[in-house]
Amino acid sequence: MNQTQTLQKSCANCAHYAQHYSKQKTRIRTVNCGSCLLNKPQKKYPYECCEFWETEEEKIAQRKMGVEQTLELIAQRLYELTLILKPDPAE
Repeated sequence: MNQTQTLQKSCANCAHYAQHYSKQKTRIRTVNCGSCLLNKPQKKYPYECCEFWETEEEKIAQRKMGVEQTLELIAQRLYELTLILKPDPAE
């Protein structure tokens, strides 16, 4: 892994990282830590990285795939319901 990849793959740009802030008089400033929101919240530093790291784009892609699968399942169930509710031509 080269240095550029190491710099890009850090908690600071992870989809699960929540930056911590502090109020100083009339300003709000970032502090040198945040929380990992994936499992139980735990203190992390922006330069760290763990096995749960993923980009925001990866997280969004996973959500879209989940929605697509759910919609396909709903479509299948609706089709099955139409077959059940369709009048029988023999009657």
